[in-house]
Amino acid sequence: MNNSCFWFGIVLLALSSLFGIQYGVKYLLIDEFQENQDTFYGTSWTELSFNAQTIILGLIKIVGGGLLAFGLMMAWLIRPVARSEAWARWCVLMVSFGFWGPTLYVAWCFSGTDPMFELPIIQASTMLVLPILGLVFSYRPTDFIVSK
Repeated sequence: MNNSCFWFGIVLLALSSLFGIQYGVKYLLIDEFQENQDTFYGTSWTELSFNAQTIILGLIKIVGGGLLAFGLMMAWLIRPVARSEAWARWCVLMVSFGFWGPTLYVAWCFSGTDPMFELPIIQASTMLVLPILGLVFSYRPTDFIVSK
């Protein structure tokens, strides 16, 4: 592969990192229902008890923290991947499948619950595929040739 494919792969990893950080910060700053969530819960935010609001906000903050951690981990791994360090490639795969695999599974399981509630299946699939494509395009087999 040529040098432009390598840099395209690094850009895909950077996009994955930026999206994770962006959505992580967004979820950490949420203080009530997102749009269409009242349809899923069957009630408005103000009608929920304080305890229910606290639990829902806590779960949203946990997801935000996970997204932020994913984005920061990807950002931290970009340089070692660019240096073709094998351990970094494995870390990208493990972090991507470890976070986005279960996320995609849960979104898929809830996909038939309410047709009005749009689940992030496409977004989760994209976030799973971005780092994998980044690794494919940034792979340079000549870096792994052992010379005498």
